[in-house]
Amino acid sequence: MNYDALSFEPGRAVCFSGHRFISREVLPALRLHLSQAALDAYHQGYRYFLSGGARGFDLLAAEVVLTLKNTHPSVRLIMVLPCGDQTQKWSAADRLRYQKILAQSDQNIILSDRYYEGCMQVRNHFLVDHSEKCICYMKYCRGGTWHTVSYADKNRKIILNLGEM
Repeated sequence: MNYDALSFEPGRAVCFSGHRFISREVLPALRLHLSQAALDAYHQGYRYFLSGGARGFDLLAAEVVLTLKNTHPSVRLIMVLPCGDQTQKWSAADRLRYQKILAQSDQNIILSDRYYEGCMQVRNHFLVDHSEKCICYMKYCRGGTWHTVSYADKNRKIILNLGEM
């Protein structure tokens, strides 16, 4: 992929990072806070929203952005996928949800044809490197979300953690 030919401006982009597992009790309030955060980002001038396509927070964020597009047509959803076979071990229902999102997104960037050790971290760094703001859902300081948010902090990105709300 030629990253010089990307169809979005990183200075007007927001990326998402969050845990894969979200309890049912938390989900309604999280969706509400995430919707407000995306709308606030839009009003701050952000138009490009980058999701890594993982189950959990990434897909929730992508769905929220697609809803936002209904009333704000200048919004763009960019799916940044670590590998083409990301959903290989997912359930049929999760794969269907994922495919619906990809079909409605404005751009799908696939960083590798196949899974390899480290491809998720490459995707996470891409998300941060090509955005100015990171909206995350981080409840504990370990794992991929923590590493991504730490990388965003190290690179002086604006961070909004919905896990602290």
